[in-house]
Amino acid sequence: MSSDSTTDWDVLERQVRTLASFIWNRPADRELVAGVALDCVLKVEPDYWVCVEVTKSKTLQKLREDLAKFGIVRPALHAKGIALKSLFVTESDPSNDLKESAKALFVEALSREEFSKKFFDFASYRFVRTDKPFGSAVRPDSGQNDASTYVPVRYRSQNGTELGIDDLVSRVATGRKVVLVGQFGTGKSRCVKEVFSRIAEFAAGSLQYPIAVNLRDNWGVRRGHEIIRRHFDDLGLSEFADPIIRVLDRTSVVLLLDGFDEMASQSWSDDQAQIRKLRSDALAGVRDLLGRTKGGALITGREHYFNSNEEMMSALGLNASSADIVFCRSEFTDDEMKAFLGDAANDIRFPEWLPKRPLLCQTIASFPRDELRSIFGDVDGDAELWDRLMNAICSREARINPVLDAEKIREILRLIARATRSKSHDVGPVSISEINDAFEEVTGTPPVDESAVILQRLPGLGRTSYESSDREFIDKYILDGLRGIDVVRCLDEQSRGIERESWSNPLQTLGQRIVASDIQGSENDLERMHSFLRLAKRCAQASNRVLAGDIAASILRANDSLEEVDYGGFSLEGAFIGALDFSSVLPVNLFISDSVIEEIVLPAAQPKGTRIRKCQIGMVRKVSSVEGMPNWIEDSSAEKFESISTVSKIKEAELTPKQKVLVAIVKKTFLQKGSARKEEALVRGLGRVVDSGEVSKILNMLVREQVLERVRGDEGALYVPVRSQTSRMKKMLSELSLSADQVWKYVSETKK
Repeated sequence: MSSDSTTDWDVLERQVRTLASFIWNRPADRELVAGVALDCVLKVEPDYWVCVEVTKSKTLQKLREDLAKFGIVRPALHAKGIALKSLFVTESDPSNDLKESAKALFVEALSREEFSKKFFDFASYRFVRTDKPFGSAVRPDSGQNDASTYVPVRYRSQNGTELGIDDLVSRVATGRKVVLVGQFGTGKSRCVKEVFSRIAEFAAGSLQYPIAVNLRDNWGVRRGHEIIRRHFDDLGLSEFADPIIRVLDRTSVVLLLDGFDEMASQSWSDDQAQIRKLRSDALAGVRDLLGRTKGGALITGREHYFNSNEEMMSALGLNASSADIVFCRSEFTDDEMKAFLGDAANDIRFPEWLPKRPLLCQTIASFPRDELRSIFGDVDGDAELWDRLMNAICSREARINPVLDAEKIREILRLIARATRSKSHDVGPVSISEINDAFEEVTGTPPVDESAVILQRLPGLGRTSYESSDREFIDKYILDGLRGIDVVRCLDEQSRGIERESWSNPLQTLGQRIVASDIQGSENDLERMHSFLRLAKRCAQASNRVLAGDIAASILRANDSLEEVDYGGFSLEGAFIGALDFSSVLPVNLFISDSVIEEIVLPAAQPKGTRIRKCQIGMVRKVSSVEGMPNWIEDSSAEKFESISTVSKIKEAELTPKQKVLVAIVKKTFLQKGSARKEEALVRGLGRVVDSGEVSKILNMLVREQVLERVRGDEGALYVPVRSQTSRMKKMLSELSLSADQVWKYVSETKK
């Protein structure tokens, strides 16, 4: 026998012994019995043994010789009063002749797969599980399992390394815990389904069983084994739970846990300590389950659900030594989008700024080619594109079922979007009764059977699961746009008392731009802006501080022709704001306190009479650390800053091309090992953000400013940092766009 075949046989023998120990809950060892060496012996009771012989041979003669061992062992044990159960396990299916020969010797002949079924019938579990939805990877129209072909996408590790699906499979299959995070609709659940499929392919040969659990079905569960038991109960496979629970502390179970963010309320509160505790308590069962298993695991959830990665890892009971954090890209790359859209992508020119999220692409892919050409032809800005796309979606639905015209469908969706403003989850769920209420408000009559049909399949909404009639928005692009037009409608519905409603989910960038577009498109845009501002002040003084924050943020995007906008002493407290972008227009006399702000883009100059105080900020753009925060932001905490830790992060930062070059040069000379670098090495990895002549100008400026020294090297000029300038350069990198340093001003003010 060759060394390779010997190795293969050793693996098979070890697997059979492992399975035998799982089945009979006893140690399984090689043993010499009556002078015969047996591959696997289990002493279940003093008077009852189980013996298993293992072979890879396919010749009937050899198999019969191995079977003959039991003819010697059985009478020897019987003489000692020991009953024997004999099994013969082959790598592949034993022939009928072999089975008959074994039966004549009171031996059960099985293939490895048949033997493994005595412990856990993975083939049956795989069939049933594959037929059920994996998290949110469902068809929006029916809520049933998404059977579409997986489009290979790239993921990103914490250090910026790109990973593919094979990398994720390899990590969890070799025992690592991987936490996959991403925004809504970026394919986390679809990734879980693909990982399950790939590990399932070699489960029989590796004794690794992927168990894919939708965590949304486990609200309130406190113990890990209860999650496993509920999972199999829901599949109608209750008897499968016990064997898996029994071996959780082995490496044979690979856990695929989808949606840690769906196990608790996602409502906003100003008591962040209480929210952190609630998030941790909700994951007690997941934490217990992950603590029990020694196998690999893939755990998915929404990015930014936790305030920090440290909080996330703590809530899951994981640490950096045994677990990796991996990020879904928020959008497809161009190639991935083309692969997803197929032929539709060949002759349609999609705008560069079009969100390429998987769920939005799914909507786009459903349109005929001629409609796509109409939607995407000569579009001016994302607000107009959203309007065209939404009109096309509603018009198509009206053609399918003429009970409602396109405008009424759009109005119903707008009201449903308003209903989500007060939901604990940003996208829903919305009950059928809430949808019916929206229908009645738009049409003046409650829905009848014929109109109920279209309400069951409103565009942009999908079922939360196959078992539930509730709906949720399938993409935040559609939802945020609807919320934007609803804010415009709020201004025109002065009698509705909108300021007394209590909302918890703010506008994001698209929704703010749609409001801004309404202001800019008015005959008197300044008067329109002041009307919005008056509504915001009423909301701030009443209950709807989210709407007040939406308006305050949208106004900043509505006046590109102005350098400043005077808010007239507008004061907002206890709000939740999606994004505040101060980079184009400076606010004057604006005061925001004790609020949550998901993102701030800082201006280069200090705004007059403006303060942000005691706020919790998710992301601060234009500075790289807390040291760079401007003094008009007081007593506020920030979770993240503009990252310039790697070249790839510098490329993604909201900086001009010249600023990116400067940051890369200073980082590589002052903050990395090495004393001297060539010009080409200083910008390696950035790509062609500027031409080589501009790089030389920046280097010459740094030499003139005595930040760098140019010295002669063996292969040309080398650039060496002047160490006395280290503190100055660290300060500049911390402040970034707020920096008043002459070096920063040079790259920020000079033209190409």
